[in-house]
Amino acid sequence: ADVCRLRVVFLNNQTRNDEAVRVGLEGLRALGLDLPVDPDALRASNAAARLRVRAILQARSATLLELEPNTDELSTRRAQLLTAMISVCYATNQDLLAAVIFEMVTILFEHGTFRAAPFALVMQAQLTAATGDFVEANELGDLAIALAKKLGVRDQEAKIFFCFGCFVALWKRPLDAVLDVLHKAIEAGVDTGDRVYGSYSIHCTQITAFASQAASMDETIAEIDKRTPLVSQLGSLQVLRFIKHAAHALAGRTSRLDVLDVRDVRDVRDVPHD
Repeated sequence: ADVCRLRVVFLNNQTRNDEAVRVGLEGLRALGLDLPVDPDALRASNAAARLRVRAILQARSATLLELEPNTDELSTRRAQLLTAMISVCYATNQDLLAAVIFEMVTILFEHGTFRAAPFALVMQAQLTAATGDFVEANELGDLAIALAKKLGVRDQEAKIFFCFGCFVALWKRPLDAVLDVLHKAIEAGVDTGDRVYGSYSIHCTQITAFASQAASMDETIAEIDKRTPLVSQLGSLQVLRFIKHAAHALAGRTSRLDVLDVRDVRDVRDVPHD
């Protein structure tokens, strides 16, 4: 099972996600956890698991921060493998992703905390928001952040704040409050070197800022320029360059939206439109 976990990470890095899913399911079976493969069986299992997890959360959320660390070896190894499977399931099979999250949340409340528990909890909040229960989803997101602080998992805060701000908080909270969450995600990404979720958060911040302020294209471009130093620290300007070019294009200053190099931005009078 431990070998399977390492293979899942390796295959994920190579974008061989379907193969990674198969390896992950094999590893879980070795640990006594047999998730359904048939789509109909998986959806039926998820329906039951959703009810079970919701009952657990309603009964025990208030005592979440009092939970002790997990000391059970079997459930710890399951949690580690399930954690490795989150990104590959997200890319390939949303139903399987839900099953993975339900299992992780169950481990949290039955056996105690583990490093990835806050991320599992914010993903549970995301699943809850998808059902339209935005109040409960926001409460779960707040619990995920509080648990991350308690466990001291600063290296995971960029993705926790990003998922909360981008997929949960925006359904219930004022957009200024959502921006505050996303700014925390950016800061955590810079502090810990999490380039992936730091860049995601900057991208989401630009969209949210535009929506909340009804900004003009010039104001949006100025906001992008303010954030360029942060993106430079994360090592990738590609997303920000695309957003800036899109803003110029929407303002009618370029001939095409799909030219990513902002140096290509020229005055509309000099460039005919397609």
